[in-house]
Amino acid sequence: MNKQQLKLDIDKLHNLKMSIGNLTYGEASKAKYAMGNLIKKIEFTTNFLGSMALPVELIDSRDKAFAQINPAVQAILQEAGKNEKRSNGHELISTETDNQSEVIRRALGNFDTEASRWLESNN
Repeated sequence: MNKQQLKLDIDKLHNLKMSIGNLTYGEASKAKYAMGNLIKKIEFTTNFLGSMALPVELIDSRDKAFAQINPAVQAILQEAGKNEKRSNGHELISTETDNQSEVIRRALGNFDTEASRWLESNN
């Protein structure tokens, strides 16, 4: 396992987490493809998290993150099924979707913190 690559991956994961948050606020949350964009970003982020090469000590932490992320993703997909487009074709991200995306961001943040601590203590 390459520690430098892990550091780069943790930084990328942090940026992906932030971009999920950006899609649920302000004008982005009312954009034409708001739900679709959010779902694609979450899917990309979770696939990236799953593909990260990790030391054995961080596998449980990733599993814990997925245990929180997966139910939130299912809730968002259910919300997307109920989402009606507005007359201008734009979608509106619901409060429930925003809440579930916060669960995902927190789980990613907790993993990010644990992985960063591991890197610091194993340098």
